[in-house]
Amino acid sequence: MTALVLKIGGSLAESGRLRALLGLVRRARRSVVVVPGGGPFADAVRETQALLRFSDEAAHDMALLAMHQMAEAMIAIEPRLVAADTLIGMERAWRCRRIPVWLPAKLCAGDRRIPRDWSITSDGLAARLAERLGNVEVA
Repeated sequence: MTALVLKIGGSLAESGRLRALLGLVRRARRSVVVVPGGGPFADAVRETQALLRFSDEAAHDMALLAMHQMAEAMIAIEPRLVAADTLIGMERAWRCRRIPVWLPAKLCAGDRRIPRDWSITSDGLAARLAERLGNVEVA
């Protein structure tokens, strides 16, 4: 079965629609991996970078952690979701009929195709994850 990479923007948290969307995701009958956006956590990184003037590389690493924070929020809202930071972890979740939410820092750390600056977004990271997974669909 082909896996579906589903990017869920962190801005949905602010819209009040995140809980309802995760309820729909919970009903998935196929292999899905959720890629969270950074939402308000990434916005905080942008604001803090402007204030403190640290490097884009440091901001990139913090933005990955913002995605991790949003993933933790999603997992806390929907019990079928489970954290996964490796491809093996995603496969394990699917075997247990769980839905992995990608924590991107580990897979991004050694991936030279991912720039360490603001030119890469969570959308771009979702596409890169799809490449690494192979036979997947991106939504």
